[in-house]
Order: sequence, then C-alpha cells, then structure tokens
Amino acid sequence: MGRVCGAATHAVLVTGRRLRPSENARRAFSAARAVCKRRRLPHNPSFSRKQNTRPMSEPAAVFPLPDEAAAAAFAAAFSDGLCAPLVLWLQGDLGAGKTTFARNLLRALGFTGTVKSPTYTIAESYPLSAFTLHHFDLYRFSSPEEWEDAGLDELAGADAVCLIEWPDKGGAYTPPPDITLTLSHQGVGRRAVLQSHTNHGRKSLEAWIKNIPAAR
Repeated sequence: MGRVCGAATHAVLVTGRRLRPSENARRAFSAARAVCKRRRLPHNPSFSRKQNTRPMSEPAAVFPLPDEAAAAAFAAAFSDGLCAPLVLWLQGDLGAGKTTFARNLLRALGFTGTVKSPTYTIAESYPLSAFTLHHFDLYRFSSPEEWEDAGLDELAGADAVCLIEWPDKGGAYTPPPDITLTLSHQGVGRRAVLQSHTNHGRKSLEAWIKNIPAAR
C-alpha cells in the first residue's frame, strides 16, 4: 500500500466528537487489522505497543519563530508534499503554540473551516482531499487506557496524518512518532525543535526543512 501524498485543496467537514465506537465497529476494525497483517500491509505502522519508544533519533534541527508570520510560514513548509501515514508528536508547555501550529498547517493545506482545540473532545478530524488529518490532545487523560477506551486506534490508518499533543499521557497506547516537534517560548516568539525517529520521518523532515524560509 503506497503512501497518500500531496497538499489538499479544500476540506469539506470538521468533526469534533468523543469517540466511543460500537462493538460492531471494534470488531470490524480488528478484522481489518488482521487482514492487513496477513497481507503484510502497513495498516498502521506506528501503532506497535511493543515499540512505543522511539526507535531512532536523528540530530535535532532548531528554528526560531520570532512572530506569527514566521510561525505560519514554518507550518506551511510542512504542508508541501506531506504524506500519510505519519505521526507527529507536538510537545511543549501550555501556551507554547501546539494548537496554533495545527491551525496554521490546516490553513496551508486549504482547510477554511473552524479549527478547534481538541482539549475536551480528545480528537478533531479534518477530511482533506489527499488524507485525513487527526488532531489529538491527551492533556485531560487520567490514565493511558483512555486511548483504547476512546477507540482512537481506529483513526490512525494508512490514509491519516496524526498530530498528537501531550503524547506522554497516552503511555504505551500512544503511537510512536515519525517526527517530534517541540515548541517553547523564546522572547516574544517561539523556538521550534524538530527531530525524526523513523526513515519516513527523516524523509519528511528533510523535505520540511528545505521548505522553511529561514533554512534557505
């Protein structure tokens, strides 16, 4: 199964909901996963609970984001050639700019609707023309098992790009990252640190960095 690539044109719907799938949905998902395993298809290469640690780490790349324009350009650089499946961990303190990054990325992908924080809904899903982008916020998790209870495994298929805030809250249930983006305050702006952890993440990160204006 190939990767789903390309920038989106127009998103048609945003759905924010608490995800409590039916028993039939869970069974159907399990059956699909079993078929993928038999066929050696990458049903969801990130969701290996035996490998929730990062298998590899490339040297980090650091970028200052002095203002809103720089932050928007930084996110837009990621949209060009973005491919699914991909898992991006968004790390940083409260107010560091994680949700702002997600909003800027969706705007660059052509989404014109409302982009809401998933703090209370756990996940917000944005169907785009090339893939579906899922934005997770695990901040309110009281235990890692809430990932499984909410049925979040079902969202991260081969046609999904997943942005996950507060990934540590999901423990072993959180899919390992292809890329981590760590944001922090730096003066009146932000500081972004990028690091890849898989081969696909490395290739995506290389393309991202080439598109960042400050890196040219």
